[in-house]
Amino acid sequence: SGSFKSISNNRSTAYESTSDAIAVTYRDYDNSSYPTAAAASYTSGEATLSWGTPVVLKSEACPYATVSAGGGKFHATWTNESNAIYARWFTVSGNTITVATNITTMNTNSGAGNPKSIYADDISRLIVIYSRSSTDDYYANILDAVRTLAFAPPEVL
Repeated sequence: SGSFKSISNNRSTAYESTSDAIAVTYRDYDNSSYPTAAAASYTSGEATLSWGTPVVLKSEACPYATVSAGGGKFHATWTNESNAIYARWFTVSGNTITVATNITTMNTNSGAGNPKSIYADDISRLIVIYSRSSTDDYYANILDAVRTLAFAPPEVL
């Protein structure tokens, strides 16, 4: 039951076992292309998803957004039109999103694109991999997801 509307062609989904919730991030074409997240609670006996109200992660257009889960949180990453990568975590209770107040920014100054992320539970870190349009290289950053979402210097893969 419930739904959210998006005509975006880039969506990313994740399941977080602590909250037993599903989240999706997307570029919301109907809302100035802002990076947006929506969450759903799952009722296994009924095999249904109940979607909550979508939440804008930052009021700035983005070409791409992704989400991963771990450590009791969802971790969203996205790019903006000015070559920066952003990261922000949020929690879900039922189908309601509570977004962290801080947004972490990594300026790549070289056309960062298509960030992908995965949360490493064993080290409590978010790993973000992205490409640069100025080179054929892929880069990785490891963020401290426990204290703050702080970017470390990137490493070429």
